[in-house]
Amino acid sequence: MAVHTAATAVLFLAIVVLFLPYPTSGYRVDPRLFAAENSHFIELDGVSIHYRTWKSDSADPEPTALLLHTFGDQLISFRSLVRHLAEDRNVVAYDQAGSGLSERVTAPYRDHNPYTLKARVQRVRELVLELEDEPVVLIAHGYGAAIALQFALAYPDSVAGLVLISPLVYDAPYPLISSARLPASAWRLVAHAVSLGFGPHPVEQRNAASPEAEDGLNATVEPLYARLTRVHDWERSIVEQLRVVEPFGPLDQLPSVTHPTLVLAGNHDSIAAPELSLRLADQLPNSQVNVLPDCGHYLHEECGTQAVDYILGHLERIATRRASD
Repeated sequence: MAVHTAATAVLFLAIVVLFLPYPTSGYRVDPRLFAAENSHFIELDGVSIHYRTWKSDSADPEPTALLLHTFGDQLISFRSLVRHLAEDRNVVAYDQAGSGLSERVTAPYRDHNPYTLKARVQRVRELVLELEDEPVVLIAHGYGAAIALQFALAYPDSVAGLVLISPLVYDAPYPLISSARLPASAWRLVAHAVSLGFGPHPVEQRNAASPEAEDGLNATVEPLYARLTRVHDWERSIVEQLRVVEPFGPLDQLPSVTHPTLVLAGNHDSIAAPELSLRLADQLPNSQVNVLPDCGHYLHEECGTQAVDYILGHLERIATRRASD
């Protein structure tokens, strides 16, 4: 009897999941309402992308720094770093497709899936061309490192150097979810879980990534991440990104990335293990690596002073090398 009841319950749950619609947050907020004074919106590879620019007052600025955030994040994750970078160079940061204030594209897609790694690299290329300021220094966090490395391989002359912070290169974010070959109904269930704070929910993801950070840090950033859940289809766009997210790929080509590269890792990083940063630096022929003590995945915020010193020192070396060439 108990077995029959359990089987009936499982069958009922399966039927419910099969017809479960995507969650609706009840909001229809235009992300442009959250735009800043230096915000710009541009269509890149068919997607409306939000980016911000900070102009340097330097008479002879160093190469522009282009900032690439990690999976499911947004450009504001670099807010504490920007003011230091902008003293000697122009700085550009953008929200990737499906993140921040950029468009939440959902299927059916116009031409191709905008969330593949190839599509993300293509948008970087179009943004760099729009800036008309090559070569750029790519400063990438987490999964942004996979995009930066792919771009450096495809367009080496467009890159002056790289800074890879807590790089996620060997594994895709949330590998157990993203590698699953789930039917559409199951992905709708994942979207409901995300909306309830399980999985890559913007606020939960941000807080979980820095569990040892001071309470003030998370209290400061939480409202900035919470606003993302007011944008229409935010849950669905996260799920559609998970369905196609992929690691860097051609690991055997990493030695071909000869640009001066700085790899920074936090020894308390539970998302991108520091051992993987050491492995990555070992495969990049012109790199140096630093593991910061008592830092987690968002080391550029948690250990800002140390991170800034390393990054600015690396950028100065790039500028000196370019001046001597």
